[in-house]
Amino acid sequence: MLYMLNDDLMLFFMLLISLVLLLFLIQKLMYKGVAKKVKKKIETREKEALSKCPVCGTHLLKTEQIISRVYNTESKTDQKCSIVGCPHCFPHLRDGVVRKCPVCHKKISQEAYLIAHLFTRPNKKNHVHIVGCTECHKKTFK
Repeated sequence: MLYMLNDDLMLFFMLLISLVLLLFLIQKLMYKGVAKKVKKKIETREKEALSKCPVCGTHLLKTEQIISRVYNTESKTDQKCSIVGCPHCFPHLRDGVVRKCPVCHKKISQEAYLIAHLFTRPNKKNHVHIVGCTECHKKTFK
C-alpha cells in the first residue's frame, strides 16, 4: 500500500514538473514572438525617422518635431536657441526615456534645456551646434 502511494506521489510530482516546464516553454516562446515584434517596430521607426531628439535620443517621425526656441540677435546667421526636447521627453517624460545632455552626458531635469546656436546658411541646410545644458553651462561660466 505504501509502495503504491509513493508511485502515485512520484507520478503527481512528475506531472507537476512537466506542467511547469511546459508553461515555462510557452512563456519563452511567447516572449520571443513579442521581442521580435518590438525589434521590428523599432527598426521600422528608425527607417521612417527623419531626425533624432538631442535630449533623449528618440528617433522622431515626420509628424514629430523638436521643441525649441530661437532668440533674435543682431546676427542673422548665428542665433542663440534653447532646445527643451521632443514629444517623448517634454512636457511629460515617457516610460523608459532618459533626458541627457549630449555635452556633459549627465541626466537633466524636466525644467532643464539645451543651449545651442543656430547657424543659418543661405541656400543650404541650417546647422545647430549644441554647447551644453543649463547645468553644465552654469559651471562653465562660474
